[in-house]
Amino acid sequence: MAQESILTQNIPLEYFPAPTEEEIHPWYQASHVVLNQPLLRTWDVHSAVQPTSTNCMYSRCPCQLLDTFEARALSLAIHAHDNNQTPTPYISFTTCAGVARRLALTRARKRGSQMLTVINPRVRAAHGRYLLSAASELHYYGVRDPHGTTYQDYQDEYLCLWVVEEEEVVGHWEWDELVEVDDWYEAIILPAFTAHDERFNARLLGINPGVWSDTSASAGLTSRDQTSRWDEDNSLDIEYSSGQHQYLSGEGYNGSFEDYLGLSDSYYEAEANSIGYLLNPSEDY
Repeated sequence: MAQESILTQNIPLEYFPAPTEEEIHPWYQASHVVLNQPLLRTWDVHSAVQPTSTNCMYSRCPCQLLDTFEARALSLAIHAHDNNQTPTPYISFTTCAGVARRLALTRARKRGSQMLTVINPRVRAAHGRYLLSAASELHYYGVRDPHGTTYQDYQDEYLCLWVVEEEEVVGHWEWDELVEVDDWYEAIILPAFTAHDERFNARLLGINPGVWSDTSASAGLTSRDQTSRWDEDNSLDIEYSSGQHQYLSGEGYNGSFEDYLGLSDSYYEAEANSIGYLLNPSEDY
């Protein structure tokens, strides 16, 4: 111990690196939010963030450093403002079916047909991917609530950092058909989520999940059928044009995403998987 003290006592403090923001306020730990319910996201052909041909979703800024308090606070502040078109590393979801319904109805008036994507937060957590409570992080980083509601509008919002991978996705539904069912959330979304969760649990236990219930199978088939029809009518490889629509979402229209269009999915995967460096670049990865 004395020898160690002698070796370090004359080393200037600047040689000891300051802790990164991830060490001070770990988003890895914060991302282990206990959620046993579906995460919902509405989108359309004008959305900058939507499923790719590999059934993944990538944020508009998949390589932004988030290793300082200032970087996190600024990116959260930008994301919280609905009319700010600056790309951020977050993909927003909600746990509230009412919020998803309101967004779908509001956007449909100006943006056309809406889709609803559902993901499983337990699968995301099991793979070590980041999931943040929007209200908690906005409060921690002192971001002023642009709606003036003391973060009430963000209580049901969760932020996926950088990427959503295929195994997290429960399914995609066309909103116009989904809303024809009065209790669409209980009748369609929850059974599909339960079936997805059961398959996930079975894989964790290393057992064959067997034959699923007719209700779960039907919900899954409905999702796949509707997604197939959407893909036929609304290809994800559509041409993007800028300046055609009023900006409605903090995640943007695809017109502002055009700089990324020439890049392949593998590029985004490589960038999004650099999580350790982006949060903690002082370490070796």
